[in-house]
Amino acid sequence: MDFVEIYAQIFFTKMLTSFPTGYVDLQSPAGTGFGAVAYNYDGDVYASDESRMLAEMGDRSFRLGNVHSDGFEEIFGGEAMRSLVGGSVLETLPGCADCAFLPYCGADPVFNYRTQGDIVGHRPTSAFCHKNMEIIRHLFHLLRREDGFARDLLTSWATNVQLQSAQEALA
Repeated sequence: MDFVEIYAQIFFTKMLTSFPTGYVDLQSPAGTGFGAVAYNYDGDVYASDESRMLAEMGDRSFRLGNVHSDGFEEIFGGEAMRSLVGGSVLETLPGCADCAFLPYCGADPVFNYRTQGDIVGHRPTSAFCHKNMEIIRHLFHLLRREDGFARDLLTSWATNVQLQSAQEALA
């Protein structure tokens, strides 16, 4: 049985292939509200589970609408959704637009809002940004090493294909 570090696999897939990952926090614009939404028991629709949890704490900023009273256009075309999209297009965000890691990274506007007070956030002090940049640096370091087994293994994570050399090394 193979073990895979899933977050690393997502990054390696972005680094080494042209395949989409579907991971909403590593997209531009963020997949919040596109790739995933959260439906609450009362019919309220939220851009993500994190935004639903914010509502439980009294902040309904990312409530998109309600399935009982709002139509599709109101829910997915309303102000909250437009703000999330505008605040998560990496190519337009300060600190992201000129970052070498832009093709691999993403934005989490709900996290930025909660931790920094606005959906765009401030990259130099963003925990989301810092975490992803350090992970990406480390993963590139792993790929540059002179370790063929490690490269084969990491490539197998990215492609979901077990490489023969990785299988032989484990035997």
